[in-house]
Amino acid sequence: MRSSLSLATGLDRAFSILAKRDLLIEDCRYSLWQKSRRWERHKISVVLALHDERATTPMRLTATDISASGCYVETIFPLIIGTSLKVDLWIASEKLTTRSFVRTSDPGLGMGIEFIGLKPEDQQRFQEYLKALNPWGCSIERPNSRARDCGKN
Repeated sequence: MRSSLSLATGLDRAFSILAKRDLLIEDCRYSLWQKSRRWERHKISVVLALHDERATTPMRLTATDISASGCYVETIFPLIIGTSLKVDLWIASEKLTTRSFVRTSDPGLGMGIEFIGLKPEDQQRFQEYLKALNPWGCSIERPNSRARDCGKN
């Protein structure tokens, strides 16, 4: 009895250490992702359909900060970091579907989603569409070579 209790305690500690390590790795990945934004973000509302593999019904949500490489979606029930999704976005009436991952999760606020499956030409077209919707809608946290040109033609 005593040995099974100490084994369970040891396993709990091991799982706790692994979970902390995984969170640290994810934080590092997110930090690198933040520093290497490829596209300027636009602070505009865009409707998306998120398809979680574990659910049958897509979630229709509004992105409030979006670019061709990802977005932030406000929701009081965000998904956990690392969740794999399919995202439907629209360029006018044309639907684009991309694979994506939840990169940040802020309970009660929302989640950051990275688009990983768009072809470069679709990324370019989507970014141009966002710029056409609101040329001055850029959301810049830190200047970089691409974001400095935000809003310029």
